[in-house]
Amino acid sequence: MVDSKLDDPFHDLNQRQLNWALGRQYNAVEERSRILERKANELPPPPSPPPMQWTVQQEGGVLGFAVSPGDAPRDGLWTNWTEQRGRKLQEFRIVDGFKEGNEILYYQTGKTKSDTIFTEGKRDGPSSGWRPNGTKALERHYKNDVLDGIWTEWNDQREVCGSRNYKASQLVVDPEQAD
Repeated sequence: MVDSKLDDPFHDLNQRQLNWALGRQYNAVEERSRILERKANELPPPPSPPPMQWTVQQEGGVLGFAVSPGDAPRDGLWTNWTEQRGRKLQEFRIVDGFKEGNEILYYQTGKTKSDTIFTEGKRDGPSSGWRPNGTKALERHYKNDVLDGIWTEWNDQREVCGSRNYKASQLVVDPEQAD
């Protein structure tokens, strides 16, 4: 009986070439990793951000802070200020350890960036955002800290350019619009 399997004279040569190519690729990857690791160790650490400057106005007076409010901040009106020129960046009220009422964020120019209503530490109600030039950019509605209601967007010409409806953080799709 004759063996019908053909003998591949190049099988050993192909296997050696493949092993050689894989070895070179492995070495190249290892060398690149060593180079990147050396560069990472040579880079200076990124600069640490300046500490936030907070003031808390309580019924008994004003307290100064140089740290973030943390997990259980004192009750009162919290204001975050820039270090340069003392401009207001953020303002909110803490009641019984939770944000309560409006949280207002400001641009460096002093114009309002956003205004969000909080109830017992959760977003609850309308939340609006403005562009640096003062034109309204968006308004969204929250219920118990999730999107719930109409989300409207405006373009630079103050025209409505988009609107979506959410229910319990899920986008509500109008069946008529799905066609």
